[in-house]
Amino acid sequence: MYKDFENGANLNIRKPEEIKPVEQVERTVPINEQANFKGNYSELLFSRMQNPVIRKQLLDLLEMNEKWLVEHPIMIMKRVSKEDLPTVGKILNNYQEIPLVYNPKSRKELEDELNEDLEMQKTVTRIDRNKDVSASGVVFYRNSKSDATRQDIEIGTYRPTTDPLTENEIRKRSLIEAHEKGHVFRYLKASTYLRNRFTPAFISPLDVEKHLLQKFPKMSESEAGVIIKYLFDFERPIEIMERMSQLKCYFGMKGDEKFTSQHLQYARDHYLKDVMYDNKMEPFFDAITPQTEFAFLKLINSAGI
Repeated sequence: MYKDFENGANLNIRKPEEIKPVEQVERTVPINEQANFKGNYSELLFSRMQNPVIRKQLLDLLEMNEKWLVEHPIMIMKRVSKEDLPTVGKILNNYQEIPLVYNPKSRKELEDELNEDLEMQKTVTRIDRNKDVSASGVVFYRNSKSDATRQDIEIGTYRPTTDPLTENEIRKRSLIEAHEKGHVFRYLKASTYLRNRFTPAFISPLDVEKHLLQKFPKMSESEAGVIIKYLFDFERPIEIMERMSQLKCYFGMKGDEKFTSQHLQYARDHYLKDVMYDNKMEPFFDAITPQTEFAFLKLINSAGI
């Protein structure tokens, strides 16, 4: 050890053989090399659902929604019996508005359900050989342990031919299966909490509808309205969340990787051409504008996708 009196610094003199090479910074994989993932989308979904960051995000979202539903109960109209008429106060046509009592699930209950659903979806996929894969969707079953009715999905496997599946058909089935299985994990109850959280990430549904009618002149207003109502239900944004999940799967994300503006722009330009299956992704992209992009990126990286 020597003293540099001029600078007042301690200089640790080492032999050349003791000096180790500087570690190279891990190379970031270019966006175009991340894109167009060719593997199983469901395996990516399962991996993300087991990631501690993503799990916490999703459980936080579910728990906050449960608390919101308790604090902001749905009001229902209840018929008042003749015996109660003198004591109920103001009524309307023998009906009175009362709050619907909601019993929230605890965080432990939510986590137990997530674990159970994850194990179920990893090991079992219900199929319907009479339906096309595009008709896949939600079904309900009764849990043998708890005797409770739970949500599951059913995948259609019907094909009019016995020819081997093409690469595009395999991709489509993989995408749809992961999309539907994602609904099981992100089963949401409608609330204004969800609406407040998801609305800033997109332009208004009315603006999206106008854009659709301009882009597709042959589309009727009723057809556009059905698409908008189905896709942009902000109080129960299950379709929004699964399309976010599709984007993460498209880039092969299996953990809590950050989805960036570069990912979004690349997906706008290439997703539909690469995947060759548009389950209303075009209006989804159209609803994300430069004005809402920051909110969208914040949402996709924080909502347990």
